[in-house]
Amino acid sequence: MITITELTKRYGSGARQVVAVDRISFDVAPGTVTGFLGSNGAGKSTTLRILCGLADATSGSALIGGVPYRQLPNPGHTVGALLDASATHPGRTGTETLRLAAMSMGAGRDRVTELLDLVGLTRPEASRRVGTYSLGMRQRLGIARALLGEPEVLVLDEPANGLDPQGIVWLRHLVAAIALTLAFAAGGAMTRIQGFSDVATLAVAPAGTLLTVVAILATTSEYANRSVMGTYLLEPSRGRVLAARALALVVVTLVSYGLIYLAAVPVNFIAAAFKNTTPDWSVDGVLLTGVVLVAVLYVLEAYAMGLLLLNGPTAIVMILVQPMVFNMIRTALPQHAGALAWVDPTTPSAMLRQGSYTPVEWATTGTGVAIWLVVPAIAGVLRVLRKEVS
Repeated sequence: MITITELTKRYGSGARQVVAVDRISFDVAPGTVTGFLGSNGAGKSTTLRILCGLADATSGSALIGGVPYRQLPNPGHTVGALLDASATHPGRTGTETLRLAAMSMGAGRDRVTELLDLVGLTRPEASRRVGTYSLGMRQRLGIARALLGEPEVLVLDEPANGLDPQGIVWLRHLVAAIALTLAFAAGGAMTRIQGFSDVATLAVAPAGTLLTVVAILATTSEYANRSVMGTYLLEPSRGRVLAARALALVVVTLVSYGLIYLAAVPVNFIAAAFKNTTPDWSVDGVLLTGVVLVAVLYVLEAYAMGLLLLNGPTAIVMILVQPMVFNMIRTALPQHAGALAWVDPTTPSAMLRQGSYTPVEWATTGTGVAIWLVVPAIAGVLRVLRKEVS
């Protein structure tokens, strides 16, 4: 039994304080499989690190069998953990890695051979140095190491990361066969969770990128082709034209996402047949609404950026590079994550996708929309009208 009670973890202090985990509580009963789903920074890995005694909680408790991990007499026989597949000495072979771990917890060499066969690492592969392994091979080795002590509880952080489709099927079968208490974290980008909504999500990212480019070209191409004078003579009230184009882009976005979900119907059948499971047609209405609203926001933001810059390539680069730049800034300055959320262009999308909001989250979302959509749109419209009048 895993028991998490009012668990909270904060980093830093004062204005620089970052809340990684905020008063979560749940129980995992023996024989059940529990997954954490959430975006990057949601606190999944932090919770597992606290559970395994690698980090101290600010408040609350994380217990395994009623006691903290650090108080377990021989934790390897109670809890098997894989929190980082790369946290293995690259100069040792796979076999050496497992044998050293087996010696530390009193397991025999036969157990090492048994687990190498179980996770699908051949003798030649096990004889290679871990530094030459692919991510998928390291994941398999890490799972074998977690199972060495025949634990009652298995804790895995993104266990399917790096596995090919056959590896993912293998992992599911392995979990079902072991019938342990399993707690695992699945990253927000893992679209391998079964379900109709997840199958459709596979096409969302490329479709969103294409729509943002179309939104930019809807305005900038007119100036690049020097056709603006002709359309201005046909419709001097250019404000109407700009508003009509924005509305048309919204309609195109909604229709495109509707077609994506229709196209996901046969894909869902194929995916279910490949996995030998029944198609799952469940749809999270709140999540779906959030995804569509995010798409509309991004398209309108791209349109506003096109109006502001009146240069297609520059506007496209700005729109596509923004998230990457802010992701690097967040990584370099984790202590300022709270302040950066107010100006981060990805904040509105993250908030809309999660489906539940606090007043502060509403405020940060509104600020992000104002900074990256409303202000550029107003400035862009004014620039276009002035440019055309002159």
